[in-house]
Amino acid sequence: MLKGGTTRWVLLFGPWAIKFPRLARLRDGLAANQEEIRWASNPGRFTELCPIYLHVLDWLVVMPRARILTHGECIALLKAEEFPDHHPEPVPYEDKCSDWGRLPDGRLLVIDYAKSVIEAQYNRPRR
Repeated sequence: MLKGGTTRWVLLFGPWAIKFPRLARLRDGLAANQEEIRWASNPGRFTELCPIYLHVLDWLVVMPRARILTHGECIALLKAEEFPDHHPEPVPYEDKCSDWGRLPDGRLLVIDYAKSVIEAQYNRPRR
């Protein structure tokens, strides 16, 4: 199954989620992969970040496939003690329901954590 995001495609294949840049957004898609690779290599306090099992340069990022939270599950999570609190430290992800998922073993993870790339897109001067 192929899903489209803002800057990347995600191929869901068996237990894997494989992210690669959209050709029309190549620069931003590569930057998003770079950002996730950087965070995953040293997550520090952000243990909720989905691990990257493999990356091929900046072109492909392979993560475990997670089930996206439903809207109800996400609302409950935002109110629960299980929700990570890193205040006042900025986090590398958005608080969007579609960015959170659960692995088959029940672990709660952020599956999209290239927030700074998206923010840079909107702050970039238009030509």
